Amino acid sequence: MTIMRQSWIRRGGIAGAVLLLVVLIASLALHLYGRVRFARAEAGFEAEVGSLDFAHVESPQLPDEENAATWLVAGAAAIVLSNDDRQLIHDAVNTAHAEWDREQEETLRALVERNRGGLETLHQAASCEQSDYGIVLPDGRVSVRVPDLLRLLAAAKLLHVEARLAFADEDIARGLVVTQTLSRLSTSLTGEHTVIAPLVGNAVETWLDGVVAEVVGSAAAWAAKPTLLAELEAMLPRDDPLATTRRFLIEAAWVESSVVRLGWRLGDGDEPRSGIYRYLFGNLAGAEILEAVRRQVELVGVPYGSAPERFDPGPSPLQSHKRHAHVVTPFSKAVAKFQSTASQRQLIRAAIALRRMGIARGSYPRERPSIAELDEPDAFTGRLMVYGPRDDGSLWLEFEGAAELDRSLRERPIMPVFAVVLPPPFTGESQ
Repeated sequence: MTIMRQSWIRRGGIAGAVLLLVVLIASLALHLYGRVRFARAEAGFEAEVGSLDFAHVESPQLPDEENAATWLVAGAAAIVLSNDDRQLIHDAVNTAHAEWDREQEETLRALVERNRGGLETLHQAASCEQSDYGIVLPDGRVSVRVPDLLRLLAAAKLLHVEARLAFADEDIARGLVVTQTLSRLSTSLTGEHTVIAPLVGNAVETWLDGVVAEVVGSAAAWAAKPTLLAELEAMLPRDDPLATTRRFLIEAAWVESSVVRLGWRLGDGDEPRSGIYRYLFGNLAGAEILEAVRRQVELVGVPYGSAPERFDPGPSPLQSHKRHAHVVTPFSKAVAKFQSTASQRQLIRAAIALRRMGIARGSYPRERPSIAELDEPDAFTGRLMVYGPRDDGSLWLEFEGAAELDRSLRERPIMPVFAVVLPPPFTGESQ
C-alpha cells in the first residue's frame, strides 16, 4: 500500500469520525432543544388550560349485567351488514322518513328484522346507568385498547332507523326503548377518556337528535302527549357541551403528544414510532401538538359561525401533529362539531318546551316567550334562534345559517337538525 493511499484512508477515517461526531452533537442538540421546547409547551398548557396528568382516571369495575358498554359492544358485534346495507342505512339516516320510498322502507324493515338479535342485545343497555368500555390508558409501554368504534357507529345508524320505524308504526314503547339505547350509546362514548370515543359519541348524538326532532315535529295525535315529550326530553344528554369539548381537547393533547414522545400505540395493529424518531423529533412533535391544542381551547367558547377563519389551524413548522401523530380529525373541526351538536340540542330542547307550552295553552305564543333556549345565542352560529309563529297555528324554529356551516365541516354530509316545524297543538286527546 502506497504512502499516498494510506494518507487518503487516514484522511477518510478522520473525516468519517468528524462527520459522525457532528451528527451526534447535532442529534444531541436537537434532542435537548426538543426537551426544552416540550417542557415550556407543557408548562404553558397546564397553566392556561389544565393538567395533563390523567393517572386519576380509573375504571369503575362494573358487573357485566350493569355495564351498558358490555351490551353495546356485544350487540354491535352481532349486527351483520353488507356494504350495500350500510349505504342504504346511511342514506336513510340522512333523509326524512316522509321521503323514504316504499321499496327503501321495506328493505330497511327487513334489515332491522334480520339483525333483531343484535338490536335486542343493544337494547339491554337502555336500563344501565353506567358504562365502562375497558379502555386501557398506557404507561408508555402498552397500547390504548378501544372497542370497535366502526361497529358501534354502524349499530347507532341501525338503531336510528329502528327508532324511526317504531314511531312511524305508532309503537311508542319500542320507539322509546330504542331512543333510550341511542342516548346511552352517545353518553357512554362521550364520557370516555380517549381521543376517538368522544367524537363518535358526538356523532351518535346527532342521530339521536334526528329521532327526537321527528317525533316532536309530528302532527300525529300520539306525538302531542306531554308525558311522551317529557320522556324524550329526559333522553337528551345533559352534560355541559363546552366543558365536554374542553375535556376532549385536554385528553386529546395528552394522548397525541404521548403517541409521538413515548411510543404509545392506539390499537393492537398500530406500530409505535421508532426510538430514533422519538429521540430526535418526539419532543418537538409533542410540543407542536400542545401548542396547537392550546390555540383550539381558546376557541371553545367562540361560535364557529362568528369567525370561521380563526378555526383554521394554519401551517405548522414540522407538521408533526398531522404527519406523525394519530389525530383523528383536525382539532379545530372537532371544536366546531361539538358546537354544532350543542346547537342542535338547544333547538330540540326549545322545541319540546314550546310544544308542551302550546299543548297547555292551546296555541303557541304570538310573541317570543322568555325561555333559556330562546334567550341565549347558540354555541355554533352565535345567533338567537328564529321564532316564527305561522297563521295556520304552527311554529317555525331555526338557527339560520347553521346547516350551511355544518356542511362546510364534513367530508361526508349528514342531516343535522337546525330547524323544526311544530304543528298546531292538540288540545283534546293530548291532554
